[in-house]
Parts: sequence; C-alpha cells; structure tokens
Amino acid sequence: MMKWKLFWAEIMTPSPRNEGWYRWAVIGCGHVLIAAGWQAIMPGYWWAGALGFVLYFLKERADRIYNDGRTSDGLNDIAFVSIGLLYSGPWWWPVMALAMVAGGVWHRLGR
Repeated sequence: MMKWKLFWAEIMTPSPRNEGWYRWAVIGCGHVLIAAGWQAIMPGYWWAGALGFVLYFLKERADRIYNDGRTSDGLNDIAFVSIGLLYSGPWWWPVMALAMVAGGVWHRLGR
C-alpha cells in the first residue's frame, strides 16, 4: 500500500518552477501517453475523451488553487493531454507502453 501512496503523492505534485528541459519533455510525453492509453481503451466514445479532459482540467485547477501550481504548467499539461486524446492507432500500443512504465515504477518504488 505504501507504493501507491508514494505514486499518487508524486503524481499530484505540480512541477517545480525550476525544472529543466529534459524533465519538462519527459513529463509532457507522459501526459500524451496516458491520454492516448485512455483513448485507446475507450475508442469511439467521444464522451470518454471529454470526461478525461474535464477531470484533468479539474485536477490542474486544484493544483493551481491548493498546491501553488502555475497556470502555465497547467496549460502545458492540458495541451499535452489534448494531443494524447487524439490518438487513433491500435489499442495495445499505449496500453503496453503504460504497463511497461508502471512495472518499472513499481520495481523502483520497491527499492
């Protein structure tokens, strides 16, 4: 259970103001991949993409209000999520990529 707490604490923390370009790019790619995975498991359901966007928007808004998140960080994240929601390729690709990342995170949190 401790692994999930660490995972969610990291996910819910806004990006620092002084993050470097590499971290910014990797986080952006993660947002695209997560949204593509969401879209891949709900293909053809326009409401799934809309729901994902609304939930993500609310999360970013809460970061801005409660966690000293920046508006520019939230807008970047929303733009990356929007690109991911346009994914229309095979369902298994983003799902397999996310499973691989999740396995790596699980392993690293176990150290």
